Amino acid sequence: MRHGLFFLSLPLLTILVSPLCYSNPPINLSTQQKVWVQFNQTGAYAQTVKQECAAAEHYLQHRIALNNASLHRQQLAIVMAVNNTALNHYPTLLETHFSDHPNAVMEAEAQGNEPAITPVKKLYDTARQNKVNVFFISNRRSQQRSSTLANLNRVGYTEQQGLYLLPQNSSDQAFKSFATSQRAQITKQHNRIVLNISANQEGLEGGYADKTILLPSYHNRIISTQIK
Repeated sequence: MRHGLFFLSLPLLTILVSPLCYSNPPINLSTQQKVWVQFNQTGAYAQTVKQECAAAEHYLQHRIALNNASLHRQQLAIVMAVNNTALNHYPTLLETHFSDHPNAVMEAEAQGNEPAITPVKKLYDTARQNKVNVFFISNRRSQQRSSTLANLNRVGYTEQQGLYLLPQNSSDQAFKSFATSQRAQITKQHNRIVLNISANQEGLEGGYADKTILLPSYHNRIISTQIK
């Protein structure tokens, strides 16, 4: 479910691609890439994520309360993506100059320096404080497990009930079916997935979650109405 999001109109696009002010800017950025940089620099990205996570937290708290009051309690769970969800992938985009070359991206991610996205981390904390299981499903590859776990642990995601990464030789197109199958397995392990949050639409499709939240990312190109 989305709250207050829309695709950029042409007049707004014109405003947002004005000259950018930051040190050592990437060169030869496309208009679309400049828009994403500006979206982050203006604080609009942070505001959008804050709003989406506030809605997610409200829903999670509601489900926790219902479950606690039930005579037949379930093991609640949430599923999170890694890039642009648990971890802020924006620094990696800048470091790689928005490269889509897998080796460049994996090399940057392997450094394990991506920061937590604060509202998502708060949602994670709420879940764990209430004994809600947290699973991570990512389109990162299996060879990145150690660096991804290290990064998650470093920024405070220290209690993971599972981290599921795409098999090494899988294509990006395989992610939807992979994510769906992992959620199915989580459900079979007697977890009720009440919330699935991701910046990747394919990570939200396929069912096995009561509610989905789509966060903005460069690749899904969703921009917030908070931009003025």
